[in-house]
Amino acid sequence: MFKKTLFAFCVLLLLILTYGLNQLRSAHSDIDSVSPELPGPEAVRASGQLFGLPTSIAYYNTASQRVARKTMLDEDQDPGETANKRVDTELAETGLVEMSFPAFVVTWEDGRQFVIDTGFSKAEAIDFGRRSALAGAGPIEFHGLLADQLDMAKVKGIGFTHLHGDHMMGSLAFCRDNAEFTLVQTMEQHSWHSYLTKGSAKLLNELECGMQLLLDDTFVLKGIKDFPGLYVIYAGGHTLGSQIFVAHINEGARTKTYILAGDMANHFDGVRYNVSKPPAYSRWIVPENLDQLYKVRSWLKLMNQETDISVFISHDKRHLNESGMTAL
Repeated sequence: MFKKTLFAFCVLLLLILTYGLNQLRSAHSDIDSVSPELPGPEAVRASGQLFGLPTSIAYYNTASQRVARKTMLDEDQDPGETANKRVDTELAETGLVEMSFPAFVVTWEDGRQFVIDTGFSKAEAIDFGRRSALAGAGPIEFHGLLADQLDMAKVKGIGFTHLHGDHMMGSLAFCRDNAEFTLVQTMEQHSWHSYLTKGSAKLLNELECGMQLLLDDTFVLKGIKDFPGLYVIYAGGHTLGSQIFVAHINEGARTKTYILAGDMANHFDGVRYNVSKPPAYSRWIVPENLDQLYKVRSWLKLMNQETDISVFISHDKRHLNESGMTAL
C-alpha cells in the first residue's frame, strides 16, 4: 500500500513539474517573440509640442520593503555603490536597499487626473511579503491605498505599465463612489498574457466601473484621447503587455518630460549602467526577453541623459525620494 501511495505521489509530482515547466517554456517563447521599436529623443520631445499639457505629476508609495541589492541587479554586472561614488551608509551597514511600490498621478489644469499603476492592495502586499520573505527580503510595510489619497471625481483615466499584482491590485478600490474613468491599454496588454498576468487581466475585465479604451494603432508614441501630453509606448521585455508612459508636464517656463518605465529595471542603476536583473529572476521567476530589455534599458539611459527628460522605474525608493518629484 505504501509503495502504491509513494508511486502515485511521484507521478502527481512529475505531472505538476511537467506542467509548470511547460508553462515557463511557453512564457519564454512568447515574450522572446516580442521586440517593438522605440522612439528617438527628438520624436519624444516633439510629441509634447501642443496645447493643454498636464501641469503636475506626483507619486504615492503604496508599500516599502528592504531587499538585498543582489536580488535587484545581476551581481556579475553590478558596479556597486562604492564604485559609482554614491556610497549608501544604510546599504553598507545592512546589505539591504529599499524597494518602493508606487503609483503615479498626472494632473491637468482643470483638475482631471490620470493614474499610472495603482500599486498594492493590503491583501496583495501581505501575500507578496510572505512570498518574498522566502528569498530573504525583510517585512513589507503597507502604507495605504492610492484611492484613499485621491478625489475619485477627479480621476478620469487609469493605465498600467504592466499587469503584475503590485502594479494593479489597488484598482479595486477605484470602483467606490460610482467612479467614472477610462481604463487605457494597448491592444497587446489587453490581449497577450502569460500565466503571471492572466488573473490580473480577468480582474480588470470584471471591474464594475470604468470604460475600456484600447490603443490599437501603429504609432510608436500612442496618444490618449482627452489626455493631451500623455503617451503610451508598447515595449514588451518584462511582460507581454509591458508599456511605458511618457508625460509632458508644463512647468511654466519649460516643458519637462517624464518617462515612467515600470519594471524595465528594478533598481535605477540598472538604467544608469544598463545592468540586467539577476539571471535566476529573469529565467525562473518572471520570464523576460533579455535582448529586448537590454534595448529598452539602453533607450532609457539615452533618454535620461537629455536635460529635459527624466526616467523613473518603479522599485527604487531612494531614486524616487531623491528625484524631486512630488510625493502625495
